[in-house]
Amino acid sequence: MKKLFYTLLLLAAVCIPVNGFAADIVPAADADAAHIISKAAERYIDTKNKELSSKCGANIVIATVTSLSELTIGEYAKELFKTYRLNSGKKSNSVLVVFCIEKNDYTVVVADGISGSLTMQTAEQYLTEYTEKDFAKKNYSKAAVRTYNGIAKWYNDNYNNLDISLTDDISEYAAAVKSEQQNQHRRAVNRKIILSVTAAAVLIILFYTKRRMRLIKARKKRNERKLRYMRGIRNS
Repeated sequence: MKKLFYTLLLLAAVCIPVNGFAADIVPAADADAAHIISKAAERYIDTKNKELSSKCGANIVIATVTSLSELTIGEYAKELFKTYRLNSGKKSNSVLVVFCIEKNDYTVVVADGISGSLTMQTAEQYLTEYTEKDFAKKNYSKAAVRTYNGIAKWYNDNYNNLDISLTDDISEYAAAVKSEQQNQHRRAVNRKIILSVTAAAVLIILFYTKRRMRLIKARKKRNERKLRYMRGIRNS
């Protein structure tokens, strides 16, 4: 019962598209529940996944999680695989890799459509070759990129005319992310400046209007006193 309860919690916690169907691409940021993958690594994975999906319909998801509750990492990965609907569709050719921080462990799930060629034994060998070294050093972003590339190479080798360009050097993506962040910061600063200037202008207008009204009121009182004085002279 407890495992069922935690399984239901898992399904509720994972980001599921509103229409109830899996998106073509599972965004890397959504899959990174533990928030241990850099924005540059996420950008690289998303970019390559879009190309991979457009050419052969596959999706390589690198998911991260902080805690598994009472589930094993294998149970968690299978439930997440179902939640992302990676085994659905005619091709059923996607792969899910899960990093668990609490357990300091990782695992892989392969869709049924390619499990005859990309066997679990082969997939686990990829993890040993491409994941273990950087994962052990807690360099999760590098582990994610190298794991993605290692599995993506299998698609390049087994699908005709795929030819997806892969690299472990994601400095280009890091520069793009940094540039975007700087632009966002500048826009935020500009918005603050505009708001500050607008607020200052409104305050100046209010101050000027209030002062002008006081002057008009004072002038009116002076005129009223002058008029009373002139009437008093005439009446005397």
